Amino acid sequence: MRNSTKILRDRIGHKGGGVAAYVRCLLKPNIWKFSGDNPMFELLWITVDNLFLGVVYYAPRPKYNVESFLDYLEATVDEVTNNFSASEIVIAGDCNQLLDTELTQRTGLMQIVDQPTHWANTLDRVFVSSPMYTGVKVVFSTVKSDHLAIIAYTGAQPKDINKKQTILQHRPHTPDQHAAFLDHLLAKNWDHIIDAKDTRYAFALFYADVLLMLDTFYPQRAITVTNKDPYFVTPKVKSLLRKRNRPMHK
Repeated sequence: MRNSTKILRDRIGHKGGGVAAYVRCLLKPNIWKFSGDNPMFELLWITVDNLFLGVVYYAPRPKYNVESFLDYLEATVDEVTNNFSASEIVIAGDCNQLLDTELTQRTGLMQIVDQPTHWANTLDRVFVSSPMYTGVKVVFSTVKSDHLAIIAYTGAQPKDINKKQTILQHRPHTPDQHAAFLDHLLAKNWDHIIDAKDTRYAFALFYADVLLMLDTFYPQRAITVTNKDPYFVTPKVKSLLRKRNRPMHK
């Protein structure tokens, strides 16, 4: 990344893995090392002025037990708060199945991400020592990943430049539409199809009639969906949500 410094903590004894952070050069970041540092744990500490940033990865099937990891994390936070009492602490990363309560009870930090970051799960989280951010926004990552990216911001909410809109078609239906369609079927004359001599021609007539009735009684409606909508928000669900919200904007 241009004008950024890449800071790494590689996974010991394993090809690949580890944690990394890109920090703008003008912030002049430094690596802080815990006095009881253990390379087994994927936790990288970076300082920028009085901010201590912990970049963490808790593996789905770690070689260590959760208690040893929490003990290590608690000890590092204690050392920061004891030796740098005016500092702010942020811990961010992929925590997988690690429970928020386990970490907050040990460190006193607050978890501020309240949206899913991997399908329906909030695996990627941000813990802070004080309410230093105005809000948190979850967006699509600019790199190829099945995880979403997290933006913790101050001031105005940032604009999502990766948001994409798609116009889809759907056919809403109501009891009144059903009733009108059934009334039409009762009076419908099918003789031109029944009397047709050629089967292929009869099917073409039938298909044209059915399509005409479909467009007449259940016309298509356009609805706009975005890649920010949850996976379960279909065009029908989106139209129902808009219908419900419409009176609120009057």
